[in-house]
Amino acid sequence: MAKENFTGARIAAYRCEPGKRQSFFWDAKVSGLGFRVTASGAKAYIFERRLHGKSVRITIGGPDHWTLDAARDKAAELGVAMDNGDDPREQEQEKRAAAEDKRAARHREQATTAEAWQAYLEHLRTTISPKTKQPRSPRYLADHKALAALGGEPLKRGKGTTVRGPLADLLEMKLSDLSAKAVAAWLENEARERPTNAAHAYRLLKAFIRWTAGQDGIVPFSLITSARRGR
Repeated sequence: MAKENFTGARIAAYRCEPGKRQSFFWDAKVSGLGFRVTASGAKAYIFERRLHGKSVRITIGGPDHWTLDAARDKAAELGVAMDNGDDPREQEQEKRAAAEDKRAARHREQATTAEAWQAYLEHLRTTISPKTKQPRSPRYLADHKALAALGGEPLKRGKGTTVRGPLADLLEMKLSDLSAKAVAAWLENEARERPTNAAHAYRLLKAFIRWTAGQDGIVPFSLITSARRGR
């Protein structure tokens, strides 16, 4: 493939060849650095080299965001990685995964259990039950709300106020503080005060934690089984 030293003027002038979906141009200064122009006019710096017997092509980015010098530096960096036998695509995936883990950890540190519970209720309201293959009933959703109610609200009929739900104390905690020890202590207290409601609330709590465990691992499901063993 023909090569020529990239310049700002050349980059700006490159066009896709007529009748082709995309055209490639190659830099003579940095091995593997190329410039791709599509028939629609999209432009991007790319890097291409063989790794373990296969051709690997990586998009660096468009000239609107990457200067020629920056693209050359990135291409040289990618070349060093591949010379060492590493696949930059896998390295990038690992970086993204690590960043996502950090984001999830920060979210878990900052989020409250009540916020996660509200997200869970919205999930129940807007999805189909895997058991019944039907939407959850209004009564089912109301049951979840009642067991998590803060209490103290005037009764709609008669005098007095509503009772605090058995899950209310747990919902006041931060997600990062929702541990097996905390759940075990809550369960022991609720089982002593109102055993029937406690058993029902515990079943709902298990389903909630099972759901959160699938949301970036916000809460590990192991804490609920550990809490049960600790009783």
